[in-house]
Amino acid sequence: MNLDYIAGFFDGEGSIGLKLTKEKSTMGFGLRPRLSFTQKNRQILEEIHKTLGIGSVVRRNHMGISDSYVHVLDINNFQECRKFLALLGSRVVLKHKQVAILAQFFKIHSYYRRPTPELAQQEFQLFMQLREMNGQYKRLHIPTSYVKSCLRKYIRDVNSKRRAEKQLLVKLYWKDQMSQERIAKQLKLSRNTVMDRMIRHGIPARPRLIRIEKALLEDLYWKKHMSLQQIAEHLNISRDTVWDKMRRYQIPRRPNALTIKLAMRAHIAQSSNACATASAISD
Repeated sequence: MNLDYIAGFFDGEGSIGLKLTKEKSTMGFGLRPRLSFTQKNRQILEEIHKTLGIGSVVRRNHMGISDSYVHVLDINNFQECRKFLALLGSRVVLKHKQVAILAQFFKIHSYYRRPTPELAQQEFQLFMQLREMNGQYKRLHIPTSYVKSCLRKYIRDVNSKRRAEKQLLVKLYWKDQMSQERIAKQLKLSRNTVMDRMIRHGIPARPRLIRIEKALLEDLYWKKHMSLQQIAEHLNISRDTVWDKMRRYQIPRRPNALTIKLAMRAHIAQSSNACATASAISD
């Protein structure tokens, strides 16, 4: 059994859709892809299942009649649906429009992250387009009014969080004059995440007018034995900026042996302070 035969069989006996479900998530509903082959002859479906290596063959009542049944090859796993499109997407003829809509759904859908309000609306529009193509007007078990209500609430919540996040970033970056690295440390995020969100919110970067004298860096690094991270926090700049300035001024790095010695000295001093504090508390 080759793929062209299976594609032709799917054109005649298959269906493509998106399943709408209620979920206890932020959006209140979810969409999952669903592909199926329906046939009285179970053997044909078993051969298709063996060839494709996806889905499962189940027996179901036909049209709700207990004495009448059909066999269905169900494919409703995200990865298996992607594999189906990769194998048969270009071979399907009669249902090529439905295949295109499902492919578009996979492009904008993120399985691991919540969608943006714009993408959530696009996904629902694709769902309605597939229903219209499949002629499923009266079989929607979850009213569209419920979904639209969930979307409106989701959009309000997301926009509210975006405004609060933007206000916080503006305050920390512009009012408090914190570097992106310090903001990331305070919010427990990566520096790249902070930078990405500032760009997304349209928060401009501060002018790069950082003037640090060579003598100051040499004093902090060599005489006071501060690390690059300590210098960055002391000057309210990023560690990368400190390292860039040191390279421009051609300030040599400390030998590894000296760096290790200073780190051990700092660790011993920290331990001594902790012991002294514990002794004072016990007394």
